[in-house]
Amino acid sequence: MEISIIGGETLTVKPSAFDSMVGFNLLRVDGTKNFVIHRQAFTNLSASTLLVQVQHCNRFILESNGFKNMQTPIIAEISSCNQVTIKNSAFGRLQTGKFYNIQT
Repeated sequence: MEISIIGGETLTVKPSAFDSMVGFNLLRVDGTKNFVIHRQAFTNLSASTLLVQVQHCNRFILESNGFKNMQTPIIAEISSCNQVTIKNSAFGRLQTGKFYNIQT
């Protein structure tokens, strides 16, 4: 399963929004001004890997334990964002993190 969101003012992923999903392998957010992933928004996911791509946003915030109890390795690619805040223990099983063209 893949989810792609393009554009928009604000995208907020609330706690338990994505819980116990099997086969969820791509989350792509592009051109959204403000993107926030709250605590435990993604929990108990199961797939071979989960690719999280965030591009061309003004502000991206990933709260602590945004990805909780993950059985799935996570690959994060964050690019061309003005402000990125990633709090402690945000990723359950981060395999690879690529961050480039970040202002602050």
